[in-house]
Amino acid sequence: MNYATEKNNKVCLVGEIVSDARFSHEVYGEGFYEFFVRVMRLSGQADILPVTISERLIEGANLEKGKRLCALGQFRSYNRTVWAHLLVLLGKVRPFLFSRSVFSCFTA
Repeated sequence: MNYATEKNNKVCLVGEIVSDARFSHEVYGEGFYEFFVRVMRLSGQADILPVTISERLIEGANLEKGKRLCALGQFRSYNRTVWAHLLVLLGKVRPFLFSRSVFSCFTA
């Protein structure tokens, strides 16, 4: 990843964990897990956002359903192949937060 992307692509996500972490994929022997976080909008509506995290970060984090989470990372996406009706192959872009650090959040 180039310097401009590292400098400009920063995300801070605060929300409630709504799913258990499940194995997603492995890269160079390092496992990655995915879970979902509910983030409230000012309008009162909620977004459910996917978060991908390294197994190295999971070991020290308390990622239980219902816990508040602060995640720092980058916004990323990838193309996912989806089979639609009548076996038509569609490509879908799937955005997610690639977390570089996580910690518990406490409400005031």
